[in-house]
Parts: sequence; structure tokens; C-alpha cells
Amino acid sequence: QSDLNRSNQRYGFHRREMDEIVKHLRMHPAIVCWIPYNEGWGQPDEPKTLETGRWFTRTDKTRLVNLTSGWRRYEDGYYFQDKLDEKLVRPYDKMVTDILDEHRYPGPLIPKPNPGRPVICGEFGGVGSALDGHCTSPMPRYYKYLPVDDQAWRKRCRDGYRGFTDKVIDIAREGASGSIYTEDIDQFWEYGGCVTFDRAVERLERSFLRACHEEILSAAAAAAASTK
Repeated sequence: QSDLNRSNQRYGFHRREMDEIVKHLRMHPAIVCWIPYNEGWGQPDEPKTLETGRWFTRTDKTRLVNLTSGWRRYEDGYYFQDKLDEKLVRPYDKMVTDILDEHRYPGPLIPKPNPGRPVICGEFGGVGSALDGHCTSPMPRYYKYLPVDDQAWRKRCRDGYRGFTDKVIDIAREGASGSIYTEDIDQFWEYGGCVTFDRAVERLERSFLRACHEEILSAAAAAAASTK
């Protein structure tokens, strides 16, 4: 609650910064979507959050808006990550967001499919290992990534990713428009990447990943074709 209060108090400053960022980067060709809020960080209350979405769609009509990546999605009645059953019936409002985005670990999981806009799983995953000599700190925050001193980690990573592949295929058949595995490369104390932080070890080989992804794309194409 204290974070929410601080975000409300700083909302004017936040909007001024957003205005400067959008104007400065308006012509940048690599930006295809604005994401104002990620997992509730710095996110204000419902009226201010929804007004942020409307402001973005008024200010830049050339790009998509993913208003709340993760949770506290006021725009479709999903307030907090752990309360999936608390749904409110709200009309589709493109002036608020173009995308509904769920984060779920290990996941993946998507919001309830909406005919007016794509639904995605913007983060999922959690298969990893803290390999000796390839960590950024001698005392890392391991989360669920345990240090290992044998080759068991490679099979565990492959088996875990294979399981995720099957689940991604499931959500593709349910109507998912996309999913993002977190993450491709280790990030400081997070050791769930396909490649270690120093780029020295591939936990998941490219040939293995390619085979999994081709299976996902094939299933997604078949699911899309069946809805036409």
C-alpha cells in the first residue's frame, strides 16, 4: 500500500517524464509498443492507471500500448497476481490498452481470450542453475536456481524447457498470441537463462531450442487456421 501511495503522489512527475520520453523517442524505428507499467512497479491507482493508457493512445497513435505488463490489470478486472478468480466484467476499451499481458512462473498462463485484442504471457520460465565460475557474485541470490557441481543441470534444464514447450502449445491452442520465456541470458543474480551471463555456457543448445520452437510455431499456425 505504501508503494501505491508513493506512486500516486509522484504521478504528475511520472507523466512529465513519460511525455519527455515519448517525444524524444517518437521517431525511433525499433520501438513498436509502449509498456508504461511492469508488474505494478511505480503503478498508481485505477483511475490514474487507466488515464495513462488513454494518454499514450492519444499521444502516439502509431504504436501499440501494453498498459500493464504482468498484473494489476485494472483494464480487464485482474487486480493482483494471486487472485485469478476476481474478475470484473468490463467492456473492451481500445483507448486503454491494445494487449492483455499475464506474467506467471513457472507458467505459462494467459488472460481469458478477448476477441478485441491479443492476449500474451509476457513472462514465464524458471529453469536454471548457478554454474560455478559463471556467476556474477560468489554469494548470488539463487531464487530457485541451485548451485550444481555435476552434469545433472543440463538434463534438468532440457527436461524443464521441454515441459514448457508443451504448455506453450496448450496456450497457443487456447488463443495466446505470444509468449516470452524469461530469460535468454542470465541477468546478474537470475540464473534462468539459456546462456550464462558470461556467454561461456549454453544451458540449452540452439539445435534443441530450434526444434522446440518449430513445434510451437507449427501448433500455433494450426490453431490459428482452425479459427478462420
